[in-house]
Amino acid sequence: MGDNSIAFFRMLHPVGLVSIAIIALWFFRKFSLLPGIIFSIALISRAIHSTSPIMARPDIAVSVCVVLFFIASYFAFTKKSARWWFAVGLLATTTATTHLVALSIIGVSGLVWLLFIFEHRDSLKLIKKLSLGYSLGLLTGIAIFFSAIGFRLHELWAFLTFYNSKAAMSLPTVFLRHLGIAWASSGFSYVAGVTGFFTAILIATAATRFKKDERIYIWSLLSAPLLTAV
Repeated sequence: MGDNSIAFFRMLHPVGLVSIAIIALWFFRKFSLLPGIIFSIALISRAIHSTSPIMARPDIAVSVCVVLFFIASYFAFTKKSARWWFAVGLLATTTATTHLVALSIIGVSGLVWLLFIFEHRDSLKLIKKLSLGYSLGLLTGIAIFFSAIGFRLHELWAFLTFYNSKAAMSLPTVFLRHLGIAWASSGFSYVAGVTGFFTAILIATAATRFKKDERIYIWSLLSAPLLTAV
């Protein structure tokens, strides 16, 4: 059983990476296959250069959840649907409770929501309707997590306190180290990542001068990924 469990965990990374690549190709198909192909090549290249073949950790779940969060943010922006904003809130908390280093995704979802409110500040009825979906998504994700740990909040607090006191690094340092690892790639994946990041910043900044519909469309694509990267 032990050997099978280790083999299963080792399979999670490649299966997760392939899943992300398929999701990217599916999402970008309406625009062009080229972005999905470039993203997939950069993703696999980064994984090959940074991942140990004996790695047996379920951290890939964070990446899968983040990609789904990005897609939900896009549809929430463009469709103005309470169901999609529910998905944004749910995926934000699901991502955050999958790994400590992903807690910032909840903040990112809040910033995306504030950007949406700013763009639709003249439609209070719409904002009230969609805020309910977003809030319910956040609460549902938190409830699922608490249910999964049997609502043992005291044990969760004890673990976090112990981790922070006994770990070689403080939690803020851990966050910064993971950020460094994320950008410490090389070769094609590094060039693609940096080029895409700064290009996206330029496009998002230029969008402030576009018409409202065009600006919303651009921010629906870029706001969640850019805020997460920052």
